[in-house]
Amino acid sequence: MTQRRTVSIFLAVALATGLSAVSACKGTSSSTVDASPDAISPAAETDAGDAEPAKLLRRTKADLNRAVPQDGTDGLSRVAVAEDPVRGYVEWKFQREGRDVVAIIIVDVTHDAIARSRFEGVSEKVNDYPVVTFGEHQSSLLVAEKFQVKATSLSLDHEARKAWLAKCDLASLVSQK
Repeated sequence: MTQRRTVSIFLAVALATGLSAVSACKGTSSSTVDASPDAISPAAETDAGDAEPAKLLRRTKADLNRAVPQDGTDGLSRVAVAEDPVRGYVEWKFQREGRDVVAIIIVDVTHDAIARSRFEGVSEKVNDYPVVTFGEHQSSLLVAEKFQVKATSLSLDHEARKAWLAKCDLASLVSQK
């Protein structure tokens, strides 16, 4: 097993464990991600006294998921992987016959100056948004100085990953600025 795969598995287990612990502390059960873009997670259901945070969670989750290409795009199945509506993170994989082809990840980088700085002075663009390559398997773009949209794939080259980034509804992210 490669070191990258080992680290990925470790992070996935750590995230799942942390989310389960947080859910247990809040008195809610952990659940899987609902594939519908307008679904509301159990964490978004709060008491009337917390009405404003619940409203924020619903909006963030629905809007980030809406930006991801739909199930059936290029004949691939869309599978939910992870989300954190509080921090602004969603991850979806697109599979063919159960094998991963590409993952689309959207992260709110409002408070991450280092992530945003990676796009400074970049001339390559996708739909007028700066795009960069990280390593051999990831291409990312920055939308409205707020959202980093990533396409990762072990089988697709940079041009194919850029095409997947272009399939995302980036305008829906701009409206969240």
